[in-house]
Amino acid sequence: MENPRVYAVNLQTQESDELPSWFNPNAPLEQLDVHLRMLREFKRKKINQWREAANFAYFVYKGKRIACDRLSRSDIDGTNGEIIGLTIIHNEPRLPLNWIGKWKAIDNEYVDITTVVEWKEFYSAMFNCGTLNFAKAQYLKAIVESTGSLQDIMNITWETKTPYDMEPDPLPLAL
Repeated sequence: MENPRVYAVNLQTQESDELPSWFNPNAPLEQLDVHLRMLREFKRKKINQWREAANFAYFVYKGKRIACDRLSRSDIDGTNGEIIGLTIIHNEPRLPLNWIGKWKAIDNEYVDITTVVEWKEFYSAMFNCGTLNFAKAQYLKAIVESTGSLQDIMNITWETKTPYDMEPDPLPLAL
């Protein structure tokens, strides 16, 4: 049985990632504590936004990028609910009767999903990607809280290396 590999999305810094207008990196030393608190709060919010963007971008299953935007996620969760209903509630561990046996990847090719076991692997790939994105976000927030340097906090991005980074995505994607 193939163990699905998942990859985190690489997010590019966008204009919305700019520091707020109130932030003054040249503030007097007596204002450092206030600026650190405000900058930490700002960066925690940015990390939450980056994590949300990563969770709703894609995950990789059987070497293919699978869209995980809100519409795709709704389709995945709806299908999963149907399979759970058949498997647990009706005690019929099978895919739905109208199931086409595959899922369309971002590149418009299909990955085969012909068994409940393959569906579980597919769904687990999405779940694992989200879990790693959560762990990465928590790690980045811990860095934000532990550093006393304004510049170090400003330099933290979703691309900052953490122990929760997955193997580099072999398929670069511009967001």
